[in-house]
Amino acid sequence: MTKETKREQVYSTQKQGAADGGSLVTATVSLMLSKTDLSLRTQDGQDLFARQAGSCLLAPAVGDRVLVYSAGTEAFVLAVLVRGDETRIPELGVPDATSLRLSAEDGLELSANELNFKATKLGILAKTIVQSAGSVTLHAKQVVEAIVDKFSSVRSVTLRAETRSARIEKTESVTAGTLVHKTDGVSLQNSEISLINAKQDVRLDGERVSIG
Repeated sequence: MTKETKREQVYSTQKQGAADGGSLVTATVSLMLSKTDLSLRTQDGQDLFARQAGSCLLAPAVGDRVLVYSAGTEAFVLAVLVRGDETRIPELGVPDATSLRLSAEDGLELSANELNFKATKLGILAKTIVQSAGSVTLHAKQVVEAIVDKFSSVRSVTLRAETRSARIEKTESVTAGTLVHKTDGVSLQNSEISLINAKQDVRLDGERVSIG
């Protein structure tokens, strides 16, 4: 029997036995007809067709015991009372909603040992962002930054790249205790004026040294 056939059979039975007034009953989810449409069975063995209510944020699943409100030919699952499988990851959401917004007047906090975000596009808009972590790993195809002023304080920096290009419009200043440049191939420097000042020694060593 397909889900559509089961839906029609249950709905027909429900329509024939529907009462004029509303009532609350508990039932067990026996079949998922769609993501929000469910086939239920009450404690007295009656089949019931119901729809997940907009206020029921915890999505029902097969085996769950739920609270159902029925009136006439309509029935809605108001809440999940007991989950059928406690090891199953609960799913929260508003039925038939394509977007969801959480808002708070002062603060909103998410706390967990592990947080996972999955999205085609993730946007963050904030006046101040504070990050504190023992380790940060970033995997990206392309990173674009547009920053007015950037200040970094780190113990060590290691960079490995196939090609590195830097363009400084005005001045680049480097202050270091020891500065070492090691080039496997050719080292080339072009400038209009080059000045080398040393307090003690200036040494040029090579098989051939050409000046001028």
